[in-house]
Amino acid sequence: MLPSTQVVHFENAAGYLQAQPQYYVLVCYHAGPRQGTDLAVLLAQAGALLRAKGWHCILSDQRLMAPYSLVEEAWVHAF
Repeated sequence: MLPSTQVVHFENAAGYLQAQPQYYVLVCYHAGPRQGTDLAVLLAQAGALLRAKGWHCILSDQRLMAPYSLVEEAWVHAF
């Protein structure tokens, strides 16, 4: 459960993003399978949030994250 003071800036089936007061973006992944481009969209939104804030740091909570699909793995390697 999220603390009530934390704003979710973006959320989809892959996870959600929060801007932290310590000047970083927190990426928290949801459990379960992702569809299509969910991961790419989540990470693109993280990049957009970093640029909007003028920040450079991300903390990624992958504890609930399902393993990459073959398509996601190829995308990550190509990125």
